[in-house]
Amino acid sequence: MNTNEDKHIEKLIDKMMKDQTLEAPSFDFTSKVMNQVLESKKDSVFTYKPLLSKQTSFIILSIVIGIVIYAVFSNASISEKWTLPIDFSVIYKNKFSQMLNFSTITTYSTVVGTIMLLLQVYYLRNHFANRN
Repeated sequence: MNTNEDKHIEKLIDKMMKDQTLEAPSFDFTSKVMNQVLESKKDSVFTYKPLLSKQTSFIILSIVIGIVIYAVFSNASISEKWTLPIDFSVIYKNKFSQMLNFSTITTYSTVVGTIMLLLQVYYLRNHFANRN
C-alpha cells in the first residue's frame, strides 16, 4: 500500500513539474548578495568598553590595599575590633536541630549519592556539548 501511494504522489509531482519552467537568478545576483553581506558586517562593529574605568579600578584597588595595610599594622588584637558579641547557642539548643540527628550510614549514603549525581550531571553536560 505504501508503494502504491508513493507512485501516486510521484505521478502527481511529475504532472505539476511539466508545466513549470526552470527559474534562474539574475545576472548580478551573487554580487548583490555579497554587497548586502558586506554592508551588514560594517553596521555591526562592536567596540569594547570595560565595565569599570581605569580610574575606578585604581580607586577600588587602593581601598583594598589600604584596608589590608591597616589590618596588618594596627596594634589592636583581632578579638577587640573585629568580632561581635553574638550568642549562637540558640541555634544549637533548639528541638528541631536535635530531631535532625541522622545515622552515619544515612549521612554517608546522602553524600555519596550527591557526589554521584553531580558527576552524572557533569558527564552528561560534556557529552551533549561535544555531540553538537
